[in-house]
Parts: sequence; C-alpha cells; structure tokens
Amino acid sequence: MKRTTVTVLVLCGVLAAGGRAQAPDDRMYPFQDSSLGGFVKSAGGEALEGVVVRAKQPDSYIGYNVVSDAQGRYRFPRLKPGQYVVEISRADGLESNKQNAEIRTGQESRADFTLRRPRVMEDHITSVDWLQNLPGTPEQVELISDSCIHCHTGMPTKFRFDKDSWAKIIRLMLGRRIHSAQWGMLSRSAADAKPNRELPGFEEKVQAIAGYLAQVRGPEPIDMSNAAVLPRPTGKSTRVMFTEYTIPYPNAELHDIAVEPKSGMVWWTDWRNPYIGRLNPITEEFTVWETPVPPGKEEVHPGAQEVDFDAEGNVWTNYSWTGGVMMFNPKTEKFFSWMFPDQNPRRLMNSTFDPVRNRMWFGTDDYYGKDESGVYDVKTGEYKVFPKFPAYGEVTDSEGNHYGMLRGSRGAGPMSHIGRIDAETMERVDYPTPTPNAFPRRGDHDSKDRIWFAEYNVDQIGMFDPETRKITEWKIPVPMATPYGTGVDRKTDMVWVQLYRPDRLVRLNPDTSEITQYYLPERHIMARSPRGDIRSRMDHQIVWLGTLPRYGNGKLIKIEVW
Repeated sequence: MKRTTVTVLVLCGVLAAGGRAQAPDDRMYPFQDSSLGGFVKSAGGEALEGVVVRAKQPDSYIGYNVVSDAQGRYRFPRLKPGQYVVEISRADGLESNKQNAEIRTGQESRADFTLRRPRVMEDHITSVDWLQNLPGTPEQVELISDSCIHCHTGMPTKFRFDKDSWAKIIRLMLGRRIHSAQWGMLSRSAADAKPNRELPGFEEKVQAIAGYLAQVRGPEPIDMSNAAVLPRPTGKSTRVMFTEYTIPYPNAELHDIAVEPKSGMVWWTDWRNPYIGRLNPITEEFTVWETPVPPGKEEVHPGAQEVDFDAEGNVWTNYSWTGGVMMFNPKTEKFFSWMFPDQNPRRLMNSTFDPVRNRMWFGTDDYYGKDESGVYDVKTGEYKVFPKFPAYGEVTDSEGNHYGMLRGSRGAGPMSHIGRIDAETMERVDYPTPTPNAFPRRGDHDSKDRIWFAEYNVDQIGMFDPETRKITEWKIPVPMATPYGTGVDRKTDMVWVQLYRPDRLVRLNPDTSEITQYYLPERHIMARSPRGDIRSRMDHQIVWLGTLPRYGNGKLIKIEVW
C-alpha cells in the first residue's frame, strides 16, 4: 500500500493526560509539595534505597518515576487528583509489586512496599546480572555475550530450548542479515561475497553457542535463586525523576531524538516505521507525521536514525536503509527528500546535519562491509565520499568540522579512532584512542567544541580536545557497562552516557571527573543517545532519552536530576 503524508495529533491534556506535575521551575527536590509518598523495605524490615517507584493513571500514557532514599522513603511532586496504579518499576533482584492509590487535592496519599527475592530471578535482573551469574568458562560467557546479548539484551532469558533447537535459531541469526533493505537478505563477506554460513568455522561457532545456551537456558533450569546483582544506585543518584511518555502509535521503536534549540520541542525518528514525531514538553501534545518514501525506492523498508535542525528550525534526518536525505518543514508540514547522487545501496546510515554550511554528513556501508562516510549539500549538489571511514556516530561542531567515531571494519581493518575532517579543506586526520579496540561510537560536542563519545568495548567515556588534538578517557565504574550513546547537556556541559546491558545512565562532570549513575526506570529498554533540555541548569538538570524497547512500546523519557 502506498504511503501518504498524514498528521496525527494527540492532545495529552484532553485524552487521559494522567497527572501533570508542577512546572520544572517550580519544583525542587525533595518535593515538599507532594501528593503521594511512602516507604520501601525488605522482608526483614530494612530500608531499601535506590528502588524506582512508578505512579500512573490506568488510562494514561504518561508515567512518573521517583527513587527511594537512604531511609527507604520516596515522594512524588504534586500530581493531578485521581486513581493511580503505584508499582515498583525497578528493583533488580527483588520482586515487583503494585497497588492502587487515590490522590486527593490538598493531602498526601500513602503507598508502602515490602519486597522479597523473586521465585524466578531471571525475570528481575539485567543482562549483566545474568551473564555474571552463569556457570561455565569466561570464554563461554563472552561467546553468548558478544553473539547474542549484543543485540538481544534480555531475550535469551525468556526462552528454553535443547541444543538442536538453539542451533536452528543461531544458524538463522548468524547466517542472515536482518539489517537490510530486503528483510532477511543473506549477509555477505567483504572478502569473498559468500553468505556467512559458507564461511570457514561457521557451523563450529553455531554448535559452540547452541551447546552453551542449552546448558544455561535448556529444558532443565539452572538455580539462579541466589544470584548476585549489581548494587543499586544510592546517595545523589536517588535525586532523580523520570517522566515517561508512551508514543501514540503501536510498535514504536525510537532510534534517535533531538531537542530543538529554540523552542525546546522534543523530536524523534522511528527505526522501523515511516514516522517522525514531536512532543511539546509544556503542553504535553504529541504530533506524528508519516514520512514519504525516498524517490525511486517505493519498496524500501522505512526508518530513520539521527535527527538535527538547520538555522530555520527545519528537521533533517536520513533514510537508514537506502542512502538519502529527508527534510521536514514544521511550519508548512511539508517533506523534501533527495537520494545521493551515486545511487549506491546503503544501510544503517547514521548522520549529522551541519547548520553552518547546510549540508548532511553521513556514515554508512553498502551491505557488503565497505564502510564509507560522506557529505552532501542538497542545494549545490556537492557530494564527496570518504572511503574506509567506518563511523558509527557522526558529530559536526559549531564551526562545521566533522568527526566520525571509527570502529573496526572488515573493509578498513582494525580501527579505533576519531576521524576529523576539516570544514574548509576537507582534510582528514585520524586520532587513535589511547585504549586499543575501544569501539568509539555515538558522540556529541560540548559548548567548547570538545567531542565526547562512548567507548563500547572497554566501558569508558572518551573526549577529543580539538585544541590539543588529544583524547582523554574515563573508566565507567559498572561491570559490562557497554556505553552505547553519549549526549552533552550544553547548558551545563555535563556529559550523559547510556549503558546498554546494565540499563543505567551515567553523568560525568568534566571539571571534577565525578561519575554519577542512575537506574533507568525499566530493564531492556535499549535507549540510545541522551539529549539536553534548553531549560536545564546546574541545580536542576534535564535530559531526554528515546527508547527502542525489547518489550512494550517506545517511549520518550524526561530525566530530571537535582
């Protein structure tokens, strides 16, 4: 069926808006003006710090989450009166619990919780907790950590199969590439263009993974009842509130978000659906537009990744599965799109728009492992491709200089660099990370044009200083942190990084090197890069995340810390 551009408006203030909290500037922790609170304790009566509690009206798509303090106490700010479901949304290693509460004007309602160890521990822990408690050798754990949990965080704990059944699944997963214009297209090797399943060692790897999964997720369960879990965040990490906005269409998978620098509107792209959307954080109104197909590519799979803005407030993004550029004018509600001049097949394209020179930078490959980056000016037709530039993360600073986070590639060989391309000369210089094989990815720049990025393989945060041309690294104090995406709140220059497998968020203060970590309100939500809010300030910082969840629908999450 041919798609047409359509606008869907959801008025949050009219259709089951839920309880709208006080305006951010009127609210300071620990919420002296509160309408709901209580205590969280263990079965033995000890106060439980760092537990996330959610309050949500049953027919609402807005949920509020706060965290218990050292006394086990939690408090919400003032919420709209009405019936609420109050539940434990995150307490790793402990059972979930929920109850109903009625909020009345002028008084604080009460909901207390007593939490116990769960009967089925796998349902209440992160991928990191599961991996760290598995029997077997470190090599076996690493095998499924890299081959399975890299994409399917949380999924293996939901299924049990014998070795033959696991082998069928793994053979399908490793032998086909789902990240393609043709869903399920056979994957290829850059060296000889053979399907993966024809390459040496393929079946041996399948059998090794299947054998170990049959041991730890086979017909006979292993005992996880006494599994050790990562400690919950404490202290200042509990001075946080998460407001969740569920996207108003089904199967939403938010890949990237951006906050418009003048209006503060929060925009998102969908990785698998032909939509872009916007949330007005003041009125809590959603607006969703259906995106057009790229020119001459009627059958291509829809979806986009990064989203940026030009000086006029137009929205720029990419066609992730083809090789093209999309622009949306919010004033006229019209789309414009262009295919790259070479018309080569592209996939998994990430991009950044340079508002200084009005051109789109992109990183991509051609389905066969030949990684490239390039730049395209839709008005002048300027188009230049940089070969062997395997970037997963593109950043353009305030002067238009371009930076790619370069990781290893079959086409480019081993690589762990920040690649810089000068805005004027187009000269490329690569700067290796101090830690080899760091896998830099998904960065951002601060107010001083320093480039910040995640180092996925080595659990670190990296920063490239354009003045000294040196890279500095900070270790994240969380095992298997797998930092995925980095965003800088340029109102405060605090650096925020999402941790993929532990389902946490960390904040780095560049001036003091202090790293503060926060639970995310759910496990396995697969968020990407945080983005700062224009109202953020040092005593009340605000950042946003978009989620591509393993279970449920995508959400926008506003994170407020004090």
